[in-house]
Parts: sequence; structure tokens; C-alpha cells
Amino acid sequence: MAIKITAKETKFLIKILSKSINDIDTLYKFEGYIVGMICSEDMISASLLMKDMFGDPDDENTMSWDSVDQLNQFMEIYSKINNKNASKLNSHIYRPIFAKTKDQVKEYS
Repeated sequence: MAIKITAKETKFLIKILSKSINDIDTLYKFEGYIVGMICSEDMISASLLMKDMFGDPDDENTMSWDSVDQLNQFMEIYSKINNKNASKLNSHIYRPIFAKTKDQVKEYS
């Protein structure tokens, strides 16, 4: 089963990442962050990712979601990226999802 991330989902993700409280504000950094989570010795939950990227829900400076649908859409895209990267790493052939050129691959480092 192919996991496809659509252009619409990519636009949505770019918009959401601009609200991140840490420096994970591009597609490339986000994908690298997820790959790092996959390769970690410890299991890292999606709730920890959310807290790290968007702040503690108990903090007033935390990003607020416009709707539950918006949050669900983000989590669905996160899951697709996570699953796609896990499959690539499992096959021992890894090429970043969002990089289409050598210059874009350089943005991952």
C-alpha cells in the first residue's frame, strides 16, 4: 500500500509548521525530526512531539488549534510521514520524502 502525501496536505503542513514554537518550521526539518524519533532508542509518543512543537496545553503561550478537524488532519499527515519513513528505513533505502532535488536534500542537514 503506497502512502501518498498530497499537495494539499503539504500546503496545510507548511502552514501549521509556521506556528511551531521550536525551530522545526520547514517540511525538511519536520521530516528529519520524525526520522530521529523513529531511530531513537526510546519510544517517543505523538503527545511529546505535540508538546515539543506547539507547547504545553496548560501554558497560555501554546498554539491553539482552530478546530479538532485541524488537529486531526495534522495527526493524519504526521502518521503518513512516520509510516512512509519507517518503511523506507526498514528497506535500507532512505530518500527524504519532500526533497526532489540535490539542493533540497542539502536542507535536511
